[in-house]
Amino acid sequence: MIDFSTDTNKATLTQKLSELSFLKNEKLGAEAKLEEVKKKHSELSEEIFLLMEADNMTSITINGRNYHCRLDRYMGFVDKAKGHDWLIDIGLGDLIQPSVNSRTLTAEVKRLEAEGAEIPDGMLNERTVRRIGDTKGKK
Repeated sequence: MIDFSTDTNKATLTQKLSELSFLKNEKLGAEAKLEEVKKKHSELSEEIFLLMEADNMTSITINGRNYHCRLDRYMGFVDKAKGHDWLIDIGLGDLIQPSVNSRTLTAEVKRLEAEGAEIPDGMLNERTVRRIGDTKGKK
């Protein structure tokens, strides 16, 4: 049991935690709604593209807004190592940029610290965020 210094602190904390819980639910609802809107937007865009393509149209202006068909392509390698070798062979090796996922790096640094390893000064940029985690209670 937590002993609060005053009843005011307990009331303030209770109110703020309740507000945090409400905002978390609002955020989750907004994120779900955004995903739904993105999906509908993508489906409608595809449908319109096919209608315009069927009429050999590449663009149309309605109410002062221009709509045009475009194909966006995104590339990735099936085998990253072979893909990198190919880029180097054709003179595009400068496209290769190493990267590290920040969450993975954070986890590995925490593991190293727990094992007593020393992290060199100036090696990492670190940003600490204060927040309250929560889990749904059992019924």
